[in-house]
Amino acid sequence: MLYAGVRPDEMLRLIWQDIDWEEAQLCISPRHSKTGGARHVPLGLPLLRLLKQQAAEGGQGHICPARWRER
Repeated sequence: MLYAGVRPDEMLRLIWQDIDWEEAQLCISPRHSKTGGARHVPLGLPLLRLLKQQAAEGGQGHICPARWRER
């Protein structure tokens, strides 16, 4: 969230398939956004590296780990 400026509730709804690895961007669909509009969030190199590492370690389902707010 810090690297991309994505809202916490939006982040909860995102899945790994929402990442466009080719374009290095996060695709937030209207059903996932607060305002109901789609948008594309560019992924900077530090965030892209972190996400690729997480994806390689079993990135399936939601991007946020279970109970991440409690942590």
